Amino acid sequence: MLVDFYFHLVFIVDIVLTFFTPLFTRDLNKIYDRRMIAKRYMQTWFWLDIMACVPYSLFKYVSKSEDGSLDDWENFKSLNFKRLPRLYIILFLT
Repeated sequence: MLVDFYFHLVFIVDIVLTFFTPLFTRDLNKIYDRRMIAKRYMQTWFWLDIMACVPYSLFKYVSKSEDGSLDDWENFKSLNFKRLPRLYIILFLT
């Protein structure tokens, strides 16, 4: 459990640091504008990084069964990952 916490903390720090990391244009100029950096990050990798931070191991504690086998799977399926490609397309079209 402590190792999981450490990895989630590292991912969260990575997300915060990405908002402060300059972007490079195609002609290799750096962009320091935080709004532009945030907009670009929110349109590309932000949502995938957020999903990586979700502590899926906590589903074991939320499930109703004592061994956590079937209910964990049901909880995981309820996240509805089928819609991710659609969300990805919507983010890039806006």
